[in-house]
Amino acid sequence: MSNSIKQSDFTNSTNPQDLERRLFVGNLPTDHMTREEMEEIFSKYGKIRGYMYHGYGFVQYDRLEDVQAALDGEKGRLYKGYRLGKEN
Repeated sequence: MSNSIKQSDFTNSTNPQDLERRLFVGNLPTDHMTREEMEEIFSKYGKIRGYMYHGYGFVQYDRLEDVQAALDGEKGRLYKGYRLGKEN
C-alpha cells in the first residue's frame, strides 16, 4: 500500500471541481480503523488525493468517475459491524 495518501487540504477545499470529486462516507468505524484500512477500501476505485475520517469520512478522488465507482461499490457494505453508506 502506498504511504502517500494522507489527510489533506483537498478534503477542505471549496473549489467546485474538488467538491464533485469528493465522496462522503457515513458510518465509518473510525475508532477501529487505520489509515491503511481506509486506503485498502477506497483506493481500488481510483487515485485518492486525500481523505479525512472521524465517525464519517471524505475521500477525495482525482476523477468524478472514481467517486461514482466507489459509491456503487461500497454503499451498504458491512465493515467491522458497520454498514457503510451516506447516512448513519
